[in-house]
Amino acid sequence: MSKRSAFFLSLFLFTLVDVFLVHDTAWLLRHGTGVRFYINLIFSLLFLGSWLWFARATVFSVRTPLSVRRAGWVLVIVLTCIPALVQLGHFKVYNDVIRPNGFDFAVKNTMETASYFVDLSSFPRMSLAALGWALALWTFARSVPDTLQPRRLKNTFTTSLSFVMVALLIPFGAYNWYSVSLYQNSVYAFYGTLLETVSIRFGAYTIDKPHVPASTVPADDLPNILWVVGESAVKSRMQIYDYNRPTTPRLLEHYEKGDLLRFTNMLAVGNKTMLSLPYMLFGLEGPDPKGRIYRRPSIFNYAKARGMQTGFVSAQDIRWYRFDKLIVDKSLDVVRSGPEYSANVTVRNGADDLKVVNEGLVPFIKDAKKPFLLMYQMNGNHYPYGEHSPKEFKKFLPEPHPNSRNAYDNSMLYTDTALDLLIDAVRREKPNTWIFFVSDHGQALALDDDDTRFHSGYADDVILVPFFVMPPPGTPAKTLRTLRANENGPASQADIFATIMDIIGMEPIRQIDGLSIRAPLPEDRIRFCSEFMPTFSNNPNAAYMDAKKGMVRLDFTRMQVYDRDDNLLSHINELDERVLKILEQRL
Repeated sequence: MSKRSAFFLSLFLFTLVDVFLVHDTAWLLRHGTGVRFYINLIFSLLFLGSWLWFARATVFSVRTPLSVRRAGWVLVIVLTCIPALVQLGHFKVYNDVIRPNGFDFAVKNTMETASYFVDLSSFPRMSLAALGWALALWTFARSVPDTLQPRRLKNTFTTSLSFVMVALLIPFGAYNWYSVSLYQNSVYAFYGTLLETVSIRFGAYTIDKPHVPASTVPADDLPNILWVVGESAVKSRMQIYDYNRPTTPRLLEHYEKGDLLRFTNMLAVGNKTMLSLPYMLFGLEGPDPKGRIYRRPSIFNYAKARGMQTGFVSAQDIRWYRFDKLIVDKSLDVVRSGPEYSANVTVRNGADDLKVVNEGLVPFIKDAKKPFLLMYQMNGNHYPYGEHSPKEFKKFLPEPHPNSRNAYDNSMLYTDTALDLLIDAVRREKPNTWIFFVSDHGQALALDDDDTRFHSGYADDVILVPFFVMPPPGTPAKTLRTLRANENGPASQADIFATIMDIIGMEPIRQIDGLSIRAPLPEDRIRFCSEFMPTFSNNPNAAYMDAKKGMVRLDFTRMQVYDRDDNLLSHINELDERVLKILEQRL
């Protein structure tokens, strides 16, 4: 075999491993059509080929000292195989290549990332990929000249050209609108995303909230508001939503007494915490690629302008992906986060909910001197579920592993306990309080205990989340009738913002997307859940709920529309005029 043939064979082997082991055949069947896929594949081959050719002509040249050539093999493995291995693990979990938020997470939570990788990696698949890479590297080694070659202008030109190609293709992969990392070789996608991460980290969006003028109306007669955001709570695994196991007996008791209103059609505005939680606080939905959220007041800004006391208490670490920079300003009187209650807080497990309720929330409620808006972000039911309930509270046994059905149900039972404690404290200390509970997103829980998935995609269990309201005693009968009429209506997480604004008598100074649930919700309403938002990944896809069509998924990369079963429906430009008008405003 000639040296040139060996080089191209190694490039082919790297691509083969990438397509069928780093990605998979399902990915190829779904995306392997259309000009854009092939263009990105060609650019991927150009990148990988240019990089290997440059290494072959410089690091592995016979003119290069032997010690440098030996180090060169380490360099090729680190810069080529390690990124592909990272992508393999990420694709196994998310069915997607790594995004900028993934790098940010890994840098801040190195041990957590390693733990996820170990927990969820497929050893047989990784072993096959390693064998494939070894064969590709062996073939590449066969392509390296083993005799001294005369210096020629052509060789110098091709070496220089390969370097220029690498330098130009990485920013193309990061910034060009035609570039789609999901369609690319995993190594090329890795470096394009890495460059994009750096640019996001050191620039991109500037927070520029407008000032909210102070209200001249006295706040003394306002009710208090407690807004609880659950973590990964799945509606279909809650007894209060007719699950066949007693996972929420205390909430069910409140529901049966009639002081808790259970909403059944609440759509999350995002399928991950750092999409849904920030946007709830600003009353917005996506898509929002240009970052409207950074130019809007938060609900705390409005509450403070209304003369209320404000607080944000989280069982989690709120510094993740600069969330604290977005919400913490002079409008918040009290800000406390998970590390203040536990030295063991990680991204996947915050402080104990009962401890935070007792030490953070109850004292705030007792000591409040005027009407307050208090938000609590729970530790809740995040993966791994077994870590979210103490042994003495575990009722569903055994837990064969931390992500079993019993483990999740025990975490839900513990959430029920913490919520009941908080509800009792509020009704005892400050009965004139509206209580809202909504989960940030759900989880793609499988029927098979061994088939755990993260909360990606737009499955019902991920985006249709539990939501309940507990109006204060003495709420007018007309308001209660409207709330009950909306229990099965088309609600959005953005509506909680609008409802609080309605309760405290404030008008938004910038447009919001939510509607107050104290007024009838339109049955033909269009609601969006999106990943195309800059607080996390700006991943160009979204879904919307239509009363007639159900869930419709939008792929802004391909500009195509799919139904919930991934059947192609149309081009985005062929959507209903109402949907196109919303997209025009937000995009």
